[in-house]
Amino acid sequence: MITPCTYNRVGEINADLRRMTFTQFGDATNYSVHSDDAPNTYVVGTSTQPLRDQTDPIVRNLEREMSQLSWLNPYTGVVENNIMVALADHTAMKTLHMITTDPMRTPTFYAVRRSKLVLFRNWCPYAGHVFYPGRLRIHSRSLE
Repeated sequence: MITPCTYNRVGEINADLRRMTFTQFGDATNYSVHSDDAPNTYVVGTSTQPLRDQTDPIVRNLEREMSQLSWLNPYTGVVENNIMVALADHTAMKTLHMITTDPMRTPTFYAVRRSKLVLFRNWCPYAGHVFYPGRLRIHSRSLE
């Protein structure tokens, strides 16, 4: 017989980082994110410079906004402020061995968040809700 285990508040909560910066700050900066709990952020540039430089004012503004993001935790019903605990520029990423020889693979900056929030960027950035149901890991055990 198989009896499923039950856990309270297990799993991860997915949030669209681009929607969060747009809804909280009105910032429509075009950027891409490597979906993760500590997302690499690639800020889109121009045809002559595909990724913006880390010192670009648009990048610095986006970093400031991300450092001030808040969210309503659906598990607790509490608004959590400053959900990013750290941001890393190229100097910090070099220390973390995150700089590659291919400049298109090196993120513009790197963010570290708190709690069970997994951040991503949706292809349709300005529609719908910010948060999506988490992917819950279902465990079962066999009882004999």
